[in-house]
Order: sequence, then C-alpha cells, then structure tokens
Amino acid sequence: MLAGHDPAGEPAIFEFLADVPRVKVDQHATDALGRPGIGLSQASDGGRLELVFDRSTYRFLGSRFLDLTPRPVGGDPTDEPESGAGEVKTTVLQVKAVDHLPTRS
Repeated sequence: MLAGHDPAGEPAIFEFLADVPRVKVDQHATDALGRPGIGLSQASDGGRLELVFDRSTYRFLGSRFLDLTPRPVGGDPTDEPESGAGEVKTTVLQVKAVDHLPTRS
C-alpha cells in the first residue's frame, strides 16, 4: 500500500471516472485469464483500451485493446481478420517488490 493511500476512497475514484466524457465503466469485465473485475475504457484513434481492476481489492489485473478500425469490404476472401486487427489482452500474473533488477538470461 502506498503512503497516504486510502483504500476506502478507491470506489469513489471509479464513480468519478464513470462521469468523465468517453470513459465507460464495465462492472462485468474480465482479464485475459477470465478473472472478474471492473473495466475502465476509453475509445481513441480507432481503438478502445480497457484497464481491468479486481472488484474487491481494486488491484490492476491487466488490459484489453480492441481494434475498431473499419475494414475494407471484400478484402480477404477467407473473412479472417487481418494481422493486427481484433483484440489484444494482457494480464498481470505476479506483483512483488524486489531490491534488485532481474538478471538477463
């Protein structure tokens, strides 16, 4: 926990962000592993970035990026998405404090 950090104030932060223009709050978001969370997202430059936080601890779980760029009609005869199009998810597997940088292998 950060010095001066108020965990009781964290839900108020989500309520505040829900009123910010173009920000959406998803109470039923999940991270890349399917863990339930609260998602905060905003559309920008042809995509939507969502940050997912644990519902009870408000710890950052990961992110999700959706490519919303319109695709040309009839471009790919297989109807498969082009590379780079679609969805990218990340997840945080472990959080720990260390007193040194990891060694390179």
